[in-house]
Amino acid sequence: MKPETSTHPERGPDEPSEGQRVQVESIEDVTKHRSDPRYELVAHAYVTVPSLPTRVYTLQEISRGGMFLAFGDRSTTRLELEQNGIERGTAVEIKFAISAGEERHSFDVRANIVRITRQGLALEFLTHNPPQLAALRELFERAGANTAAADDTGTPDR
Repeated sequence: MKPETSTHPERGPDEPSEGQRVQVESIEDVTKHRSDPRYELVAHAYVTVPSLPTRVYTLQEISRGGMFLAFGDRSTTRLELEQNGIERGTAVEIKFAISAGEERHSFDVRANIVRITRQGLALEFLTHNPPQLAALRELFERAGANTAAADDTGTPDR
């Protein structure tokens, strides 16, 4: 995997200095250092950030503690967040739906932004292991694997 360079002017205390190379880890590498397993899950997620219109992101992975959402338009979305003062700690609402066979499940969870990257948002659920994700956990357990594909069939119930 090719390393990325971080050149963001508003770095946190544990982010690299200008021009320093950052090795991006694969999901498998990151999971080794986490207390909760991560599951690959591809679905559209509708994210509401205070003072901004709802935007569509791509849910890429999820765990009991949080999720990673990829930007649909990386530069515009990140720029929009920066210009509107959206930063770490901001609470957001996420709605997404998945279908597994004949079953369709809609989810509505709240989370805090813990990291904004070029690729998207890392989010931490306000409640660890939210009860509203019970149906999703059951689907993963039935699949018996750390990865599952979601058949995104449209917008979640709003």
